[in-house]
Amino acid sequence: MHWGHFDHERTLMLNRWGILQPEKRADISAKDIDIVLVPGLGFDRRGHRIGYGGGYYDRLFESVHVYKIGLSLDCCVVEMIPNQPHDVPIDCLVTSNGTLKLN
Repeated sequence: MHWGHFDHERTLMLNRWGILQPEKRADISAKDIDIVLVPGLGFDRRGHRIGYGGGYYDRLFESVHVYKIGLSLDCCVVEMIPNQPHDVPIDCLVTSNGTLKLN
């Protein structure tokens, strides 16, 4: 996973998976990041999430300590998501109806 500054949506291009990403970026170290907005397909109230299966965020969170904010619709928040020991929970969940501080 590469981290960089995002300057404007007009500088986006499609990557090999068809996802928009910055065309040019100034790489920054993950250690210089304080907050990460974490995507997910679903979250539970313990901070666990269902991602896309690559484990990219979990591996990042093993090596850097950042405040992790999940973004979700209320309909994607469930009571419990099964998790593994390597799964790193988020600290806060922002939904369409409010904010839940976890951990």
